[in-house]
Amino acid sequence: HMGDPMTEYYYSPPAFDGYPVVGIDWWAARIFCTWRTTYLNNYRRSQNEFDMPSFRLPSEAEWEYASRGGRDMAKYPWGSPY
Repeated sequence: HMGDPMTEYYYSPPAFDGYPVVGIDWWAARIFCTWRTTYLNNYRRSQNEFDMPSFRLPSEAEWEYASRGGRDMAKYPWGSPY
């Protein structure tokens, strides 16, 4: 199989730079939010600027609201019926 280049280099080409992240779980996303907040605020402190609020994942209610396109009682984002 010679290292199976498709598996080893699947995400390496620059064409994937604009794609969303795949293959991570909720815990990894939370850790990334913590790391990103620390990284940004350390930079801002070095520039004598105020800290920014923490990065975070949306709550279940926020996720559902966004998935419905901002329509509170709609079953589908484009309205009802389908």
